[in-house]
Amino acid sequence: TSSVGSGGLSIRIAEVLPAGTPLALSIKLAQRRVPLLVQAQVVWSRPGELGAAWNGARLNLPLISTLNGKEFGHPNAATDLTFDFGQLIAHAARTRHLEAGTVVGSGTVANRSADVGCSCIAERRVRETLDGGKPVTPFMKFGDEIRIEMFDAAGQSIFGAIDQKVVKYDPP
Repeated sequence: TSSVGSGGLSIRIAEVLPAGTPLALSIKLAQRRVPLLVQAQVVWSRPGELGAAWNGARLNLPLISTLNGKEFGHPNAATDLTFDFGQLIAHAARTRHLEAGTVVGSGTVANRSADVGCSCIAERRVRETLDGGKPVTPFMKFGDEIRIEMFDAAGQSIFGAIDQKVVKYDPP
C-alpha cells in the first residue's frame, strides 16, 4: 500500500482497481466531526491519452467545480502551479516507498486570477474578505453537494466525476 497526503487528506491505496470500479469513501471532517460521504468512480488516464494537455509535468486543463448545481470555479490545473508532479513525486519518494497505483495530489487547484473562480471554499472566503471586508460564501452544510470534474479536448471526463453530498452520520 502507498499513501501520499495533500491538504490534510491522506489517500491510502490498498490495491489497484480496474477502471469503472465503483468507489465509496467516508471522510471525517476534523473541524465538525461530521463524515463527508464520497461516491466516485475509478477512471484511469495515461499521460499519452491527454495529448497536448499534458506537458510531461503539468496537466493544462481547467478543473470544473459546481456547488449545488452552480459553477463554483474552473481554475486551470497548470496555471500558477507551484510544484509540478515530478517535483511532488521526487519529494514524496524521499520519505516513503512509492509503487504503481500510488495517488499523488497536488493540493488545491487555484489561480491568481479571480475570474476563473475557486475550487476551495476557504480560498473563496479569503478572497471575499480581502475584497469586501468579510466572507459571504457559507461553509457547506447538510444537503449541500459538490461536483468536481476535468474534461479532455474531446469532452471526455479524465478521472471521472467526484460527487459529494454532506450528510449526517448516524453510527450503527
